[in-house]
Amino acid sequence: MTASAAQFRALIATVTAPTVFLAELPVTNLSYTTALNSAGTASVQMPLVAPGAPDIAAGSTVLWIERDGALVFGGIVWTVAGDAGQNTATVNAGDFLTYLNRRLIRTTQTFTAADQLDIARALVDYANAVPDALGIIGTAGTNVSGSHEPRRSHRGNARMSGRR
Repeated sequence: MTASAAQFRALIATVTAPTVFLAELPVTNLSYTTALNSAGTASVQMPLVAPGAPDIAAGSTVLWIERDGALVFGGIVWTVAGDAGQNTATVNAGDFLTYLNRRLIRTTQTFTAADQLDIARALVDYANAVPDALGIIGTAGTNVSGSHEPRRSHRGNARMSGRR
C-alpha cells in the first residue's frame, strides 16, 4: 500500500467573521508551523495577479490552512508583499496568539492570591474590552492551574506577552 500526498488548501475570512470562509487562495507554495506554548506562523505564496482572488488586508484577514479536510492552522494575516518580477504575492500570518502580542496593557492590572489561569483570562478579557478589540480569543474556560501568584502586577504600556 502506498501513502498518498496530503492535500492542502488555504482559505480566507475576515477578522469580524473568522469562521465564514470567503475564498480559497490559488496557492503555489505553502508552509506553516505550530508549537506548544508559542505562536505558530504560516506563509502562502500565490500569483500576484489571480483572477477572482479576493482582497487580502493585513490585520483584517484571517488565513486558515486545511490539510486533508481538517483545519491545522488559523491566524491573522500580518503582512502581504508582492514581487512583480516573480509575479507572486506572499501572505504571512501568525496564529491567534500573535494578536495578544500586539495589544498593550494601558493600565496597571494587579492580582493578589490569584490562580495563574484566572490571571490569563483576566488579561485576555482586558484585551477584548478595548473599543477596537477583535474579540477573536475567548475565555470560556473555568479550569484552574492550582498555582497561585501571591501578588502580580502587569504595568501599563506593557505588551500582553510580557515582551516590550
